[in-house]
Amino acid sequence: MRRLKEPSGYADLYRMSAAILAAVLLVFLFIFTQPIDLRQHNNLLNNFKNLHSDEARLGETVLELNFSLSNNYDQINLIISH
Repeated sequence: MRRLKEPSGYADLYRMSAAILAAVLLVFLFIFTQPIDLRQHNNLLNNFKNLHSDEARLGETVLELNFSLSNNYDQINLIISH
């Protein structure tokens, strides 16, 4: 059976330097990230919830208009203006 050669020292050096660079990057990101403002976060979630419900209502209204179940465009204008 043949023995494989010992791995070169350069490969280990590259792996160690990549690991150190990754660790430094993670520490840098951890230190310089800003804390989350809960009020702003909750306002953003509330806006997304409202947008989602408006989109669902708009989709229902457009389908009603498409299948001639309704001829009233006031609901679409109200949703879009909101």
